[in-house]
Amino acid sequence: MVFDKRVSYEIILLRSTHNYLLSKRHSNFVLDQAIDIILRAIIGQGDSVIIPKPSFPIFEQSAHIQGAKIISPHYKGEDLDFPFEETMGAIKKGVRLVIICNPNNPTGTIMPRGQIERIVSVFPGLVVLDEAYGEFADSEGIPSSIDLVKAGAQNVLVLRTFSKAFGAAGIRLGYGIASEQIIGTLLRM
Repeated sequence: MVFDKRVSYEIILLRSTHNYLLSKRHSNFVLDQAIDIILRAIIGQGDSVIIPKPSFPIFEQSAHIQGAKIISPHYKGEDLDFPFEETMGAIKKGVRLVIICNPNNPTGTIMPRGQIERIVSVFPGLVVLDEAYGEFADSEGIPSSIDLVKAGAQNVLVLRTFSKAFGAAGIRLGYGIASEQIIGTLLRM
Protein backbone atom coordinates (compact mmCIF):
# COMPACT_ATOMS: atom_id res chain seq x y z
CA MET A 1 0.00 0.00 0.00
CA VAL A 2 1.07 3.54 -0.71
CA PHE A 3 -0.24 6.25 1.61
CA ASP A 4 -0.31 9.80 0.29
CA LYS A 5 -1.67 12.66 2.43
CA ARG A 6 -2.65 15.88 0.64
CA VAL A 7 -4.98 18.73 1.60
CA SER A 8 -6.36 16.80 4.58
CA TYR A 9 -7.28 13.85 2.36
CA GLU A 10 -5.82 10.41 2.90
CA ILE A 11 -5.64 8.63 -0.41
CA ILE A 12 -4.74 4.97 -0.50
CA LEU A 13 -3.58 3.35 -3.70
CA LEU A 14 -3.74 -0.44 -3.70
CA ARG A 15 -1.90 -2.11 -6.56
CA SER A 16 -3.13 -5.48 -7.76
CA THR A 17 -4.52 -6.66 -11.10
CA HIS A 18 -6.06 -3.20 -11.36
CA ASN A 19 -5.84 -0.02 -9.32
CA TYR A 20 -8.16 1.11 -6.57
CA LEU A 21 -8.53 4.64 -5.29
CA LEU A 22 -9.91 4.98 -1.79
CA SER A 23 -10.34 8.44 -0.40
CA LYS A 24 -10.95 9.30 3.21
CA ARG A 25 -11.23 12.67 4.93
CA HIS A 26 -10.60 12.56 8.65
CA SER A 27 -12.44 9.45 9.83
CA ASN A 28 -15.47 9.85 7.58
CA PHE A 29 -15.21 9.25 3.82
CA VAL A 30 -17.51 11.48 1.82
CA LEU A 31 -18.10 10.28 -1.74
CA ASP A 32 -19.14 13.81 -2.74
CA GLN A 33 -15.57 14.94 -2.04
CA ALA A 34 -14.12 12.19 -4.22
CA ILE A 35 -16.47 13.21 -7.04
CA ASP A 36 -15.36 16.82 -6.61
CA ILE A 37 -11.69 15.75 -6.85
CA ILE A 38 -12.40 13.77 -10.03
CA LEU A 39 -14.13 16.70 -11.71
CA ARG A 40 -11.45 19.19 -10.63
CA ALA A 41 -8.76 16.89 -12.04
CA ILE A 42 -10.44 16.41 -15.42
CA ILE A 43 -12.43 19.51 -16.36
CA GLY A 44 -12.02 23.25 -16.29
CA GLN A 45 -13.77 26.46 -17.23
CA GLY A 46 -15.63 26.05 -20.52
CA ASP A 47 -15.11 22.30 -20.91
CA SER A 48 -18.21 20.27 -21.68
CA VAL A 49 -19.52 17.36 -19.60
CA ILE A 50 -22.28 14.95 -20.58
CA ILE A 51 -24.50 14.05 -17.61
CA PRO A 52 -27.79 12.40 -18.61
CA LYS A 53 -30.78 13.57 -16.53
CA PRO A 54 -32.06 12.84 -14.01
CA SER A 55 -28.94 11.74 -12.21
CA PHE A 56 -27.15 11.94 -8.88
CA PRO A 57 -27.06 15.75 -8.38
CA ILE A 58 -23.52 16.11 -7.01
CA PHE A 59 -22.07 15.45 -10.49
CA GLU A 60 -23.86 18.45 -11.97
CA GLN A 61 -23.12 20.62 -8.93
CA SER A 62 -19.39 19.85 -9.11
CA ALA A 63 -19.34 20.46 -12.87
CA HIS A 64 -21.00 23.87 -12.36
CA ILE A 65 -18.41 24.82 -9.75
CA GLN A 66 -15.67 24.06 -12.30
CA GLY A 67 -17.37 26.30 -14.86
CA ALA A 68 -18.19 23.44 -17.21
CA LYS A 69 -20.92 23.41 -19.82
CA ILE A 70 -23.32 20.62 -18.97
CA ILE A 71 -24.98 18.63 -21.73
CA SER A 72 -27.98 16.76 -20.33
CA PRO A 73 -29.66 14.20 -22.57
CA HIS A 74 -32.88 13.14 -20.82
CA TYR A 75 -33.90 9.59 -19.95
CA LYS A 76 -36.91 8.87 -22.11
CA GLY A 77 -40.20 7.08 -22.35
CA GLU A 78 -42.36 5.44 -19.75
CA ASP A 79 -39.50 3.15 -18.69
CA LEU A 80 -37.01 6.05 -18.54
CA ASP A 81 -34.61 4.39 -20.98
CA PHE A 82 -31.02 5.62 -21.15
CA PRO A 83 -30.72 8.32 -23.86
CA PHE A 84 -28.08 6.43 -25.84
CA GLU A 85 -28.52 8.10 -29.25
CA GLU A 86 -28.66 11.57 -27.68
CA THR A 87 -25.53 10.85 -25.63
CA MET A 88 -23.66 9.56 -28.68
CA GLY A 89 -24.78 12.64 -30.64
CA ALA A 90 -23.48 14.93 -27.88
CA ILE A 91 -19.96 13.44 -28.02
CA LYS A 92 -17.97 16.07 -29.88
CA LYS A 93 -14.91 18.27 -29.58
CA GLY A 94 -14.75 20.03 -26.22
CA VAL A 95 -16.47 17.25 -24.26
CA ARG A 96 -13.99 16.03 -21.66
CA LEU A 97 -16.15 13.82 -19.50
CA VAL A 98 -19.19 11.53 -19.71
CA ILE A 99 -20.81 10.56 -16.40
CA ILE A 100 -23.24 7.66 -16.24
CA CYS A 101 -24.94 6.16 -13.19
CA ASN A 102 -25.63 2.48 -13.77
CA PRO A 103 -28.10 1.60 -12.39
CA ASN A 104 -29.19 5.19 -12.57
CA ASN A 105 -29.87 7.17 -9.43
CA PRO A 106 -32.77 8.07 -9.03
CA THR A 107 -34.61 6.15 -11.80
CA GLY A 108 -33.10 2.68 -11.35
CA THR A 109 -32.66 2.44 -15.13
CA ILE A 110 -30.07 -0.13 -16.17
CA MET A 111 -27.96 0.72 -19.18
CA PRO A 112 -27.21 -2.19 -21.53
CA ARG A 113 -23.56 -3.28 -21.49
CA GLY A 114 -23.26 -2.88 -25.27
CA GLN A 115 -24.15 0.80 -25.00
CA ILE A 116 -21.53 1.37 -22.30
CA GLU A 117 -18.91 -0.39 -24.41
CA ARG A 118 -19.83 1.70 -27.46
CA ILE A 119 -19.49 4.99 -25.57
CA VAL A 120 -16.16 3.88 -24.07
CA SER A 121 -14.86 2.86 -27.50
CA VAL A 122 -15.74 6.10 -29.34
CA PHE A 123 -15.24 8.72 -26.63
CA PRO A 124 -11.62 9.83 -26.19
CA GLY A 125 -12.23 11.49 -22.80
CA LEU A 126 -12.96 9.99 -19.39
CA VAL A 127 -16.11 7.93 -18.85
CA VAL A 128 -17.13 7.85 -15.17
CA LEU A 129 -19.46 4.97 -14.37
CA ASP A 130 -21.13 5.39 -10.98
CA GLU A 131 -22.16 1.92 -9.84
CA ALA A 132 -23.30 2.88 -6.34
CA TYR A 133 -26.40 0.72 -6.77
CA GLY A 134 -24.68 -2.03 -8.77
CA GLU A 135 -25.21 -4.68 -6.11
CA PHE A 136 -28.98 -4.21 -6.43
CA ALA A 137 -28.93 -5.05 -10.14
CA ASP A 138 -29.14 -8.53 -11.62
CA SER A 139 -25.44 -9.36 -11.72
CA GLU A 140 -25.82 -11.87 -14.56
CA GLY A 141 -27.59 -9.35 -16.77
CA ILE A 142 -25.37 -6.44 -15.86
CA PRO A 143 -21.72 -7.17 -15.44
CA SER A 144 -19.86 -4.47 -13.58
CA SER A 145 -17.89 -2.06 -15.72
CA ILE A 146 -14.87 -3.03 -13.62
CA ASP A 147 -14.43 -5.70 -16.30
CA LEU A 148 -13.72 -2.91 -18.81
CA VAL A 149 -10.86 -1.65 -16.63
CA LYS A 150 -9.54 -5.18 -16.20
CA ALA A 151 -9.65 -5.58 -19.99
CA GLY A 152 -7.43 -2.51 -20.38
CA ALA A 153 -9.84 0.40 -20.98
CA GLN A 154 -7.74 3.50 -20.35
CA ASN A 155 -10.64 5.98 -20.23
CA VAL A 156 -12.93 4.37 -17.62
CA LEU A 157 -13.30 5.20 -13.93
CA VAL A 158 -15.78 3.02 -12.04
CA LEU A 159 -17.11 4.38 -8.73
CA ARG A 160 -18.49 1.99 -6.12
CA THR A 161 -19.58 2.36 -2.51
CA PHE A 162 -20.11 0.18 0.52
CA SER A 163 -22.79 2.61 1.74
CA LYS A 164 -25.76 1.11 -0.08
CA ALA A 165 -25.72 -2.69 -0.34
CA PHE A 166 -23.48 -3.28 2.65
CA GLY A 167 -25.38 -1.04 5.06
CA ALA A 168 -22.35 1.10 5.79
CA ALA A 169 -23.96 4.50 5.27
CA GLY A 170 -22.47 5.78 8.50
CA ILE A 171 -18.89 5.37 7.35
CA ARG A 172 -19.58 6.42 3.72
CA LEU A 173 -16.70 4.34 2.34
CA GLY A 174 -16.33 4.29 -1.42
CA TYR A 175 -13.71 3.51 -4.02
CA GLY A 176 -12.82 4.04 -7.65
CA ILE A 177 -11.27 1.59 -10.07
CA ALA A 178 -9.37 2.85 -13.11
CA SER A 179 -6.14 2.58 -15.04
CA GLU A 180 -2.90 3.52 -13.34
CA GLN A 181 -2.77 6.70 -15.45
CA ILE A 182 -6.19 7.90 -14.23
CA ILE A 183 -5.38 7.03 -10.61
CA GLY A 184 -2.08 8.92 -10.98
CA THR A 185 -3.91 12.01 -12.24
CA LEU A 186 -6.27 11.92 -9.26
CA LEU A 187 -3.41 11.45 -6.79
CA ARG A 188 -1.83 14.68 -8.04
CA MET A 189 -4.85 16.70 -6.86
